[in-house]
Amino acid sequence: MKFNYMKNQFLFLLLLIPGTLFCQPVNQTGFENFTDEAVFNKAALKSEGFNVPWLDGFDKDRAKVDSDYSHSGNNSLRVSFPKGGFGSLETGVQAPLKVKPQNQYYASYWLRFSDNFSFGSISEEGKLPGLAGGDNCNACVKCNGNNGFSARLMWKKDGKAYLNLHEMHKNNICGEDYPLKTTNGKHVYFQKGKWHNVIERVKVNSGVNYDGEVEIWIDGKPAVSIAGIKFVSNGTKVDNLYFSTFHGGTSAAWSPENDCNIWFDDITITTNYADIFAPLSVIPSQANDSLIIGPRPIMANSYISIMCRKDQNVKTIELLDTASKTISKGDINAKSQFFIPNTTRGIYFLKIYSGMDVTVRKIYIE
Repeated sequence: MKFNYMKNQFLFLLLLIPGTLFCQPVNQTGFENFTDEAVFNKAALKSEGFNVPWLDGFDKDRAKVDSDYSHSGNNSLRVSFPKGGFGSLETGVQAPLKVKPQNQYYASYWLRFSDNFSFGSISEEGKLPGLAGGDNCNACVKCNGNNGFSARLMWKKDGKAYLNLHEMHKNNICGEDYPLKTTNGKHVYFQKGKWHNVIERVKVNSGVNYDGEVEIWIDGKPAVSIAGIKFVSNGTKVDNLYFSTFHGGTSAAWSPENDCNIWFDDITITTNYADIFAPLSVIPSQANDSLIIGPRPIMANSYISIMCRKDQNVKTIELLDTASKTISKGDINAKSQFFIPNTTRGIYFLKIYSGMDVTVRKIYIE
């Protein structure tokens, strides 16, 4: 294998520096520009570059920057849910984080439920952020094609995760609830005291066609994929991350049984999937580990290049899905390339065999 190690260190660094080979996200925040316990209100949202036409809860001190917990860096956003409260006026926060209207957006955020989190009382249900457009049609309102749409997440009993989808042809006036499941068919549950990553892709329908799409990944693994959706009929685009989280429900039956919190961190909104999935890739853990995989994005039904130092002697590659099922396996060709077969979009793993050593890299195939 021909590879000039010193010459390609610059390329290696480019692959690891955000914004060099990938587009910059439309907007993102990790809450690092604030002091501990700072109230995160409309002014704070604006200072992070978010256009926020209205809000609930943020103006009632229910969102504060917290340095006790973080997914990365030093800070996160702590959202409070007071005991006995229900609805967005009494628990949690709501605000549409507006972005330039586009046919498709990706959004990613991390969240952590407090160790004592109460998912509800008599009834257990609550909302979590998701992409939306127009007037963000939600709640028990008919989506008539002119009042927008929303694709928020939600929790139910014991933290069972769902997509709460509001589009023109929902059968339930209060939204269609799609359970999020692992690749082996098991329900996804949000666990208390653990950081979870939520990734969502929403593609709006064209014209009056039934060609809209929603995909969700939880902790990097596919959880739901829905196609054939007619969100709107008036040309509305995806134009905001609907940062909506509260208990309820329309009565105290949904209220938390004790004061509790959810921490949010590392919010990203972008049109480019690489901005979302590249940070999830397993990057070298040692300075002398020089494996480079490209080009990015990695496309199905095409070749990728595996570059390394001469002494690594990579020969065999194995492609696996997130359930550890082998998709393909074989030796690299004379050009140090490995063929990626025609497979569905998503996260996969490359097992790279070098003599007695095996290196694993997480990749996203478009």
